[in-house]
Amino acid sequence: MRLPFLDPGYEHGPVHWLGDLAHHVVCDRPGVYVLLARPGVTFPYPRRQSSVFYIGQASNLRRRLGTHARFVKEVHRARKLTLYWQMYEYGAAFGCRYTTIVARRRDPRGLEQDVLAMFAEAYRAWPVANTIGGWGSLLSPQQLARRRDAQELLELAARVDYGMNLSSARRSVSAIRWAARDPSLPLLA
Repeated sequence: MRLPFLDPGYEHGPVHWLGDLAHHVVCDRPGVYVLLARPGVTFPYPRRQSSVFYIGQASNLRRRLGTHARFVKEVHRARKLTLYWQMYEYGAAFGCRYTTIVARRRDPRGLEQDVLAMFAEAYRAWPVANTIGGWGSLLSPQQLARRRDAQELLELAARVDYGMNLSSARRSVSAIRWAARDPSLPLLA
C-alpha cells in the first residue's frame, strides 16, 4: 500500500499494526510517522476519505512509536485519565497502524511540514488528530499549478532526445507555457 497523497520521490516503509511494534524492525533515526486506522475505517475529509488520522515527527522513530503504542494500549485497556491526546483516542477507538518516512538528510520537522502540506493539498484538511499543521509549507493554488507544470516539464525533459538544441528546447517550453496559460513559468537560460 502506498500513501496516495505523497509526492513522487517520497517513500515510506511498510504499514504495520502499532500494537505489534515489538515484533517489527523500526529504525532509531529521525523521521516522520503516519498513523492510520484499521482497514475499512476511513475519516471524511472535504475532498475524499482517508484512514490517516495523524502525522507526526520524531528524532527517534522507534522511541516515539513505542510511546504511542503504550498510550494507545492504556487508553484502550486501562484508562487512567478522562481524556488523552487525540492521536491516542483515535488509535484506541479505530485501531492503529503506522508507517514511517526516514529523514535521510533532512530535519524531521521540515519533512513533517512537507508531508502535512501534501496531505492538506490532497484532502483539503489536516489529519483529524493533528491539532496544528504545516501552514508554512502550504502552497497557493497558483503555486500548485506551477509545481504541476514544472513536474510536466521535467517529465518532458526526460523524454526529449539529448541531441535537442537550446532553440528547440526554448520553443518546447514556450509551447507548454502557452498551453498552460502561465507566463510566469521560466524560460530556459
